[in-house]
Amino acid sequence: MISLSRRLQRLEAGCRQNVADRCRIIQQESFKHLSIDQKKCLLAAMTSYQHRPLTSEEGAVVRAFDTATKEECRKAGITVAEFLRYRRQATQP
Repeated sequence: MISLSRRLQRLEAGCRQNVADRCRIIQQESFKHLSIDQKKCLLAAMTSYQHRPLTSEEGAVVRAFDTATKEECRKAGITVAEFLRYRRQATQP
């Protein structure tokens, strides 16, 4: 018989994986809301954000992407806070 702590570890690992999968899907689906030109603009905004302020077009694309991400989070049944928390953890070494 498997100990209770080992079962709990397996359940927790499954939950973390489930959140990781949902977050990956949310990000992919959020990008589908943007046109190719908007994706290029978003990339430009991300790469030069630290060197200069965003242009009005870049700001609009960032807001559109944020809105798309919120909508996809709602569809997936995950809060935006959970999504952001997972993304921060995934990018840390």
